[in-house]
Amino acid sequence: MATHHTEAFRWSQAGASVRFDPDGPWMSAIPQDDWPEGEEDRQNILDSMCEPWGDRRQELVFINAEMDEIVLRSRLEACLLTDAEMAMGAEAWSLWENPLPIPSVDELTAENSESETES
Repeated sequence: MATHHTEAFRWSQAGASVRFDPDGPWMSAIPQDDWPEGEEDRQNILDSMCEPWGDRRQELVFINAEMDEIVLRSRLEACLLTDAEMAMGAEAWSLWENPLPIPSVDELTAENSESETES
């Protein structure tokens, strides 16, 4: 999501049940010193990188025998940034109005800290 360029999200949906949650930072958005220490883990992270966006990507799976692929594909493509919007870059994107009421990873961390303190 362009407005949250450093954060990954997880979208899960089965029928009418929908969840869209923060899934942590993209590894390319955090210093390598903060990556997992295991050599295999670090190599897997490096292997997932692709310039200029690092490990940022979408992975979508749809399972539905009656799905209209053409309609679905056109609706998903309508969500993509235009070439002009891409040219603006992440700094400009972060100023855009967030289309979904999603807290940032920092906000979630603060909420979790507050609830642990209250317990």
